[in-house]
Amino acid sequence: MAWERTFSLHVPSSTENLSMIRDFVKSIGTQSGMGDMEVARLELVVDEACANVMEHAYDADATKEVSIRAIVDDDSVQIVVIDSGKGFDPAAVEQLKLEELASARRTGGLGMP
Repeated sequence: MAWERTFSLHVPSSTENLSMIRDFVKSIGTQSGMGDMEVARLELVVDEACANVMEHAYDADATKEVSIRAIVDDDSVQIVVIDSGKGFDPAAVEQLKLEELASARRTGGLGMP
């Protein structure tokens, strides 16, 4: 029988708390047996998702809360970012090629394919 464990972190929506979120994710990844590179990638993805919630979904309103849920089982680690901010429709955003963004020295919005 497979086992599953769930861990949660709830923080005020302030970028000051991103380091706490990264520490939480790093701990989950490390304890689940992920390699250093995988953990670093997971930290980066979750950090970017949480920063987007804080900046865009909540319009930098630190009275809101961001929750991170980690679900760990025998085969996987799943991280869920939970917020109550305004939604986002990626289909409504013009998709530029990464090469175009890089040549324009764009510093944000690189997470969109």
